[in-house]
Amino acid sequence: AEAGDPAPAYASALGGSAGLLMDWYQVSAELPSFVGNPTYQGEQLLMWFPWHQLGTLNEPAGMFHDGFNSLPPPFAVFTAGVAAKLAHRRPAEVLLLSTTGGQFATALHELARYHAVLLRTTVLRQGPAVLHAWLILLRSFARGGIA
Repeated sequence: AEAGDPAPAYASALGGSAGLLMDWYQVSAELPSFVGNPTYQGEQLLMWFPWHQLGTLNEPAGMFHDGFNSLPPPFAVFTAGVAAKLAHRRPAEVLLLSTTGGQFATALHELARYHAVLLRTTVLRQGPAVLHAWLILLRSFARGGIA
């Protein structure tokens, strides 16, 4: 466990409806198929999402070790912190996550300096749970470099 992880919502499921939790579970379970398997050993994936949505995105982001494998806030703003994490980790892919998909185009534009290519997009839905996701290839860091 990592310090600062949000408390699980177990209490809301006891004596109440677990419907929304189950909806988010089903949406989250579809995310690994969307992302796919690494194409080579050591391939890195980082996420970028609006941190104020982390409570809602805890399950899908947690599947990929949210805080450890995430670019720092603010979302879709290229900062020194974002540059440092990208330089240190050199991820082949960046996964954008959001409940709305807002600012995804801006985030892609901010990553353009790494020869970013949008690989695929999706909107996963189950009941009221809605997850927008874009998978971006950073050709500067992907095996083989710039294609």
